[in-house]
Amino acid sequence: MFMRRLDGKYLLVGTGVGILFDIILQLFYNLVRHNELLPYDSPGACLSDLLYNMVPCLLILLSNYLVIFTLWSRFRRKPALWLKMTVDAVLSFLLLFIINRLFLVVARIFQPETTVDVPGTILYNIVIFMCVEVAYHVAAAYELRHRQDVARQELLAYKYNLLNAQVNPHFLFNSLNNLLYLIRSNPDGACEFTRNLSRLYRHVLEVRDKSTVPLSEELDFMWHYVSILSIRYNNALNVDFQGREHVGGHRILPLVLQMLIEDIAKHNEISLRKPMTVSVRVEAERIVVSNPIHPRSNVVSNSFGLGYITGSRAVR
Repeated sequence: MFMRRLDGKYLLVGTGVGILFDIILQLFYNLVRHNELLPYDSPGACLSDLLYNMVPCLLILLSNYLVIFTLWSRFRRKPALWLKMTVDAVLSFLLLFIINRLFLVVARIFQPETTVDVPGTILYNIVIFMCVEVAYHVAAAYELRHRQDVARQELLAYKYNLLNAQVNPHFLFNSLNNLLYLIRSNPDGACEFTRNLSRLYRHVLEVRDKSTVPLSEELDFMWHYVSILSIRYNNALNVDFQGREHVGGHRILPLVLQMLIEDIAKHNEISLRKPMTVSVRVEAERIVVSNPIHPRSNVVSNSFGLGYITGSRAVR
């Protein structure tokens, strides 16, 4: 109900602004065409002229809005300013020609002697085109500023949580226990485990002040992290990686993949009876991480991982 009232309010305001704009445009046209604001013999003639010109004026306004606002929204990459304005102007005047012809055809059904003041409609179109174009760039600047503010807030939130989370202390505790076990049973495996653990923490220290890191670097870190977790879960945790050809020069938020895999390990039962294979697929413009669900009971989440990553542009 509130949204309906809100929509009705904006519709009413928009209608009022449109009528006021039409009146101002009519007065401007009178001043240019007749050198006076009100070249009428009576108020009735003024109202008749205003209503007569309102329909083509609204059609011209709508056509310019569709060209300037709607057309370019279908393209992911925005064109250069000069190219956009050139195409907008060409399409605007092309639609003006079509509107003039349609208006003339329809009007002559009722009044065969009807004519169209082509220079007047061109003047209308120039004024409307400039107003709508300015409105578009003002709206685009506001949207860009809003996106920058949101991105800045997300980055601050990410850095704050990164400082607090980084690598889970429980993970370090379990890793040291696993290392102690390997030293006794598999000295060679203990050396490899230690190397992976040191690489992991070195990577955490290196990226803590960076906003993005190369995707290839983050994938290497992910493998070190998974190798440590795999020992913890008796090799019941594996990663199926696909799409290495798409890695290229992409960049990603640091520790994102580690957070995702940590979240999977935290919320799922992983054992020899229920092994876990995490699928990591790199595509042209995104990374897809998926896994079978083996829910673990009584798990309380204190991380921001999935919620934050879902709402962020993690891959760039």
